[in-house]
Amino acid sequence: MSAFLGSLHPLLVHLPIGILVMGLFLDTWTRFRNNAKSRSAIPMLYGAGAWTAILSCISGYLLAGAGDYEGDTVENHRWFGIGTAILSTLLWISYSWAQGSNDLLRKYLPWLTAGVLTWTGHLGGSLTHGADYLLKSAPTLMQQWMKFEAEDIRKNRITDVQQAFAYNDLASVIIREKCVGCHGPDKQKGGLRLDNPDWILKGGKNGKVLEAGNADQSELIKRLLLPMNDDDHMPPPEKPQLSAAELGMLHWWVREGASFEKKIVEIPQTDTIRTFLKRFVAVGQESIVAKTEPIDEPQRKASADTLAAIQKLGIQVLPISAGSGNLTASFLNATGNPDSLLALLTVLSPQLISLDLAEKPLTDKGAQKLSAFTRLYKLNLRSTNITNEALAALQPMRKLRYLNLTNTRVDMQGIGKMGKMPQVEDLYLAGTGIRAENWQAVREQFPEAIPDSGGYRLPLLIQDTQKVKAGKKR
Repeated sequence: MSAFLGSLHPLLVHLPIGILVMGLFLDTWTRFRNNAKSRSAIPMLYGAGAWTAILSCISGYLLAGAGDYEGDTVENHRWFGIGTAILSTLLWISYSWAQGSNDLLRKYLPWLTAGVLTWTGHLGGSLTHGADYLLKSAPTLMQQWMKFEAEDIRKNRITDVQQAFAYNDLASVIIREKCVGCHGPDKQKGGLRLDNPDWILKGGKNGKVLEAGNADQSELIKRLLLPMNDDDHMPPPEKPQLSAAELGMLHWWVREGASFEKKIVEIPQTDTIRTFLKRFVAVGQESIVAKTEPIDEPQRKASADTLAAIQKLGIQVLPISAGSGNLTASFLNATGNPDSLLALLTVLSPQLISLDLAEKPLTDKGAQKLSAFTRLYKLNLRSTNITNEALAALQPMRKLRYLNLTNTRVDMQGIGKMGKMPQVEDLYLAGTGIRAENWQAVREQFPEAIPDSGGYRLPLLIQDTQKVKAGKKR
């Protein structure tokens, strides 16, 4: 029921917002235009806005009653939502049945409704995306004026990671950034809060989520390791996911006892963890766990006709942000031969910065076309049919930051064909022919990378088993 309401409520919220905004805009516009025909539609819009606002209040009340929300933000959102419904109803009445005697009311009530509606939407966004969701994407000047510090700025204050505290300066930063939006003081999916040690140890409706010293049996880690298409995977697919470094460090923290008091230097560390921790220390103004840099716009944007032609092939092509000429391409829904499709996609090589060919039967022959995509920052070749012969085509990619070769038939011979690539940051090699004895050579070739060789054992869950019934005898 909670999941159904969680899907229904946002729809019912957006309906009154859209309808009331249209009504308020038309109301304001016709005040200056004095268009009687247009003003006749205002009562209908305000009426629809009032009814959908009431329905939104009802669904919100039921959703809050499911137990996943509590705190001041929820209470404020509830009362401002009720206020929006009342004000929109008054608007409807004043424009439908009380005309002629309510000029003062109709002069100021729309503006009051707009203000309450805006604040209600902001509180709802805070519950869904976190309290600082607006400031995270705000201009730097506004962030400074509001004394807001992004998560990576707070991390940058660590100068000696070994003397930092494993929970306060490491684990809690990752959890706060990726988990507290759904498991914090205002919203607790599954009755679980993760914003302080006491709540983490308490667990949620289904019991404890942390087994200190046993990461593979800790629900906190198990959910992070589930496939993205699993309903129990956390964070949800639409939320920012943990990087290899973040996942590796959380796994290590839990495996080594999940201490809330120890410093990092007091906890045993593998070479991989030391690599992760080095990346947790800032270099200049760079972010910690995943370094970022501004991506230049292409010299020209792809034409609409070209994009339409590529989309017809089943390749999903999207801009990285509104108005940007930089594109991402995914073969997820493409049904044609990936070798042929990749050759056709080269027309977008000047604009493409991310390419996902995962689980498609791309061969070495088709992969030779990859050499044309020199602006790629991200390339996913997971579970394709490539071998060592394909990797020479990656050598021209001097901007590449992310490379996924998981479950492909490549080994150190193929890796050597790529040459030294110090710009690569995230490198996925699980299920390849690269062995433990090759690991030092990988580090030398990709000195800035966080290589991921797997090493995480997915736990056997109840939903992983099937019941087999005996067939009827004939």
